[in-house]
Amino acid sequence: MTIELLYTEPFSTKVETRTVNTAADIETFADDLLTRYQTAGDILPGIDLRHDNGESMSIAIAPFGWALIHTGADLDQHYTRSNDTAEGGSHDVRWEEPDSIPHVSRHRR
Repeated sequence: MTIELLYTEPFSTKVETRTVNTAADIETFADDLLTRYQTAGDILPGIDLRHDNGESMSIAIAPFGWALIHTGADLDQHYTRSNDTAEGGSHDVRWEEPDSIPHVSRHRR
C-alpha cells in the first residue's frame, strides 16, 4: 500500500509530497517535521495522508499529542485526539494555510 504524505515546511505555503509505506514511516517523518517547526519558531505542523484510492486524512502534530481530522462527504469534520491532549482552547496548525484545532468532545483510542 502506497500513501502520499503532503506537508509544508515551516512558514511556507508550498505543498511538498513524499511517499510513505508504514505507520513507522509516518511517525518518524512527523517527529522530524515537528522538530523543524519548533526550531524555526512556527506554529504546529499538519500533514495530509492520501491513499491511491482517493481516501484522505489530516494529522495535526504537537509535542503533547496529535489530532486526526477526517472530513466526510457531507463536509462534516470529525477528529480524534491522543489521550494526553488537554481539554479547552485551541491550537493553530499549518497545512497549506494555518487553521485552528479546537479542544471539544473527543473519542479516545
